[in-house]
Amino acid sequence: MRMPVNCSIARAIRAAATHEGQRGAHCCADSHRKVRGQDATIARQQKAIAALDAQLKEPAALIRKVSDRLEASKPAPQMVVDNQ
Repeated sequence: MRMPVNCSIARAIRAAATHEGQRGAHCCADSHRKVRGQDATIARQQKAIAALDAQLKEPAALIRKVSDRLEASKPAPQMVVDNQ
């Protein structure tokens, strides 16, 4: 028994839709995997930035301390009077 043309078309459409749905689910899973990987990379980079920031704060504080000491040790300006 031969199927009517409309039935064959409907089956073909269903098969194509099923295949497309499976492919879409695979793409979606790949996208989620990529996003998770990017999230992990971003977290590592944020930790590295925080560590570098902490490392820079210590020398900056020392530089400020030395600069303040130098400023405090400068002699006060003196006025010179010329009586000619």
